[in-house]
Amino acid sequence: MGNDIRIKRITLGLKRLQETIEEFSEDARIFLDFSDVNYADIWSPNVSDDYEKELIQVAASAVAAVTDSIMNNLPNCSLTEQEIQSRIFTKIQEERKRQDIKFSPMPRKLSPLVWLAVLFEELGEVAKEIER
Repeated sequence: MGNDIRIKRITLGLKRLQETIEEFSEDARIFLDFSDVNYADIWSPNVSDDYEKELIQVAASAVAAVTDSIMNNLPNCSLTEQEIQSRIFTKIQEERKRQDIKFSPMPRKLSPLVWLAVLFEELGEVAKEIER
């Protein structure tokens, strides 16, 4: 199979993945919009020993994606990767403060399933920002 065909198949697969994530995001948003539900009461399954490690990998991938986006969109930027990431971490702290005000301070004691819905909802918003 030629390289061009492989690239086209991969691109189509990634676009389908983008659409699927957007659909999951909508489902997650509907689920999270039930204002009369106390999400702390939702059954919390056991998680593996690697649960936190996997979440850290998700967070690290998000920081890398933002760093890459900034570096690609500002080719003449004089900031180093470390300076850009420092600014990203500052913005993450600001977003966490905003979320604490909006939803309540940590710990919220939510089920990992609820956090998964939150992650999908946010990931869906990212998917919508990617031009088709």
